[in-house]
Amino acid sequence: MPAASESTHATAMPSEQGSNRYEDRRNRRDRRSGEDRRKKQEPFEGPDRRSGKDRRKGERRTRKHRRIPIFAKLAIVSTFLMSLFICSISFIIIWEQKQQFVSQLTDFGENLVRIAASNAADKILGEEELALFQLAKNLAQNEQVLFAVITDHKKIILAHSRMENLGLPYEPPEKATVLQAVGAVRKSVILVGEEEALYFEAPVRYQNLKVGEVHLAVSQAKIQESLSDAKFFVLMLTLLVIGLGVILSLGLSMYFTVPIRQLSETAKALGMGQFSHRVRTSRNDEFGDLAFAFNRMAEDLEVKEKIKDSFGRYVTPEIVDIILANPGSQWMKGAMVEASVLFVDIRGFTALSENKTP
Repeated sequence: MPAASESTHATAMPSEQGSNRYEDRRNRRDRRSGEDRRKKQEPFEGPDRRSGKDRRKGERRTRKHRRIPIFAKLAIVSTFLMSLFICSISFIIIWEQKQQFVSQLTDFGENLVRIAASNAADKILGEEELALFQLAKNLAQNEQVLFAVITDHKKIILAHSRMENLGLPYEPPEKATVLQAVGAVRKSVILVGEEEALYFEAPVRYQNLKVGEVHLAVSQAKIQESLSDAKFFVLMLTLLVIGLGVILSLGLSMYFTVPIRQLSETAKALGMGQFSHRVRTSRNDEFGDLAFAFNRMAEDLEVKEKIKDSFGRYVTPEIVDIILANPGSQWMKGAMVEASVLFVDIRGFTALSENKTP
């Protein structure tokens, strides 16, 4: 009997020591609550951990790349695309406008040289120098005509818009680029000084006999002036549209980045343990759904943390972790069972235990 008593006491010692150990752990002063742990948490802002491969390469961690906000990226991309689109359209418009101007100027020069060739035949045969000079002068009176020349079949100048060239052999312009030679009229591009001009040549015929030629140079200065005005107008319009596009793109980018920033702040707050933080939004779109999900998650985390703090005051952390890991287990809910209780007492055990050491 005493041996049984001693073994009973011996077996009871570990459980008592364990309970004392848990009691000491729970009564420790340095044991922190959930709120204290959250207060000590700070976000880690250090460099990311490198892999072994990166370390073997000898790459050192330097300063991070410059951070560009999303709204700035959206504004830059939208502005670039808008500028590219407008510049492309403007280039096409100006090119088409230039082709129209050149076509109109070509038709104008062809009509002038044909009229002059049809009117000069009888005057050349009649050697009417005054009439030929008047014809050349009338052609040159147009501000777009640089010079007008009428020659005979030997290419001797019979009439010129400049009197000093009369009677001289006509020398055609050098470096003439032929554009088109259809029918009787030949079209080329020449340089008069530093200015490009359209050059027209037409034979003068009388009863299918060539008796001379008409040469005419038409300036393209008007075309360049018109194109310069068009370019200036398109440039101003482009700058205006780009400015409006930048403002609209900034507004649109802020429309998307503001809720993203709110969600980011909420995620940081939850990471710091501030489960009472909520996303304040009234949007009825995907961002609103995401904000609602964040708020639901924060509520669940807040309730879970409160339960954990409440259990932590009375239950050891190990048991709290087991409960929170599987809160729906059967032994946590309780059950109705049939049980028998046996009370056993040893006769004279009190007197025996008083006289014996444990």
